[in-house]
Amino acid sequence: MQEAVSFHLIEEMPGRMDRYQFVHALVQQTLTEEVTTSRNVRLHARIAEALEQLYAADVEAQAAELAYHYSEAEAVLGTERLGHFSRIAGERALAAYAFDEALVF
Repeated sequence: MQEAVSFHLIEEMPGRMDRYQFVHALVQQTLTEEVTTSRNVRLHARIAEALEQLYAADVEAQAAELAYHYSEAEAVLGTERLGHFSRIAGERALAAYAFDEALVF
């Protein structure tokens, strides 16, 4: 992380300890395009598992984000967690009258 900060690719998020963001959307897009498909799938798997642990206290509130990462990692992790979080995200979207979003899940 420190190397990425020193190269001005990412920066610490204001007011958020140990949280980073890309300095610009084009930096994120360029780096994302350079990642191979198999590496990308593995990265999403690691992200999904880490976020599930990070959000453990209120995991259902983050169901949509988790469903996204589990869908991107389906080839590695299978469909069990993807289905679980997709269902929760869909139900939450329905409860919020976000019908188009619910359809996606």
